[in-house]
Amino acid sequence: MGSGKEKRMVFKRVATGLLVWTMASILMGMARINIDRSKDQRYSNAIDKQYRTLIDLVIYHSDDSKQIVVDKFGNGLPEKGKMKNKFPYRYYDEMILGVLPAGSVFKTKRVMEEGPKTGTFIFYYAELLSSSNEKFVGKDINVTFLANGTVDPPKFEPSLVEEIKP
Repeated sequence: MGSGKEKRMVFKRVATGLLVWTMASILMGMARINIDRSKDQRYSNAIDKQYRTLIDLVIYHSDDSKQIVVDKFGNGLPEKGKMKNKFPYRYYDEMILGVLPAGSVFKTKRVMEEGPKTGTFIFYYAELLSSSNEKFVGKDINVTFLANGTVDPPKFEPSLVEEIKP
């Protein structure tokens, strides 16, 4: 066996190698996927379709993303009757931007697969074409939460939106 100094040097090298391997493994697991699936056969039929909202919806963005999202009231967002009248305002980790009134029209533009390598999700993005809340007309919005994500590909909930046939 070698001296105590040699043993410490070997231990340091092994420990450093393990640390580097562990950090590399963590970083590889944290890698994100961001793939446009709009042209994939499974999702391409959802592109360029127009939909009309059937109910009022909440417009917000979360602290970790400035992406505009449209969703139902409740389920972690304020209830319709409990919203403040002045926008924007903070609601926990969300910035409430306003209300998207029933009758607003959007057109699906992209279907994206996004998320960490260990588990991705499908997201629908659209352009808001018309609304009595003109502040958001022409903006890209995430309409994923208006779809039933338990089916593949996700389908928009008929109680929330209806397709406008050309």
